[in-house]
Amino acid sequence: MLAAIFPAAHLDRQVGFMWTMELAQAQVSRSCARVAREVRRVDPFCLWLKGEVGAGKTSWVSAFLHHLGLEHSIVVASPTFVYARAYDIGGELYNHCDLYRIENVAAWRALGIELSHYRGTLLEWATPANCDAVPTHRLHIEFGKDIDTRRYVFSRVH
Repeated sequence: MLAAIFPAAHLDRQVGFMWTMELAQAQVSRSCARVAREVRRVDPFCLWLKGEVGAGKTSWVSAFLHHLGLEHSIVVASPTFVYARAYDIGGELYNHCDLYRIENVAAWRALGIELSHYRGTLLEWATPANCDAVPTHRLHIEFGKDIDTRRYVFSRVH
């Protein structure tokens, strides 16, 4: 099962599978609460989000940031065309990046994003080929049995 989600190279002692849950998209905040409890133990954290186009990665990031305390009047938009958007939550900075159009590590570095400036970084479409940011956690989002259900697979990277 996990082999289909994480390549064999990532199924060594470096990745610790934590939990999986299947939820209706309307219940996304339940997965956010579980992830928040874990990533807040790491300072700073770097969460890699995996999933197909339309799986709900940006929607999940929005719910997650609002769960952490981002004002509900602030819209979390996809950073696909600007690569990164920063959010201030109670004086702590969080960065949401989309590397879909980043082809290699040099292009990632050219963005000049210094992860140490952020309490947390959430990276969509990050791979070792296009990003040298080291994840502390990974969240894989995939479509469930129907269009309104998502499956969340969460792991910690040691």
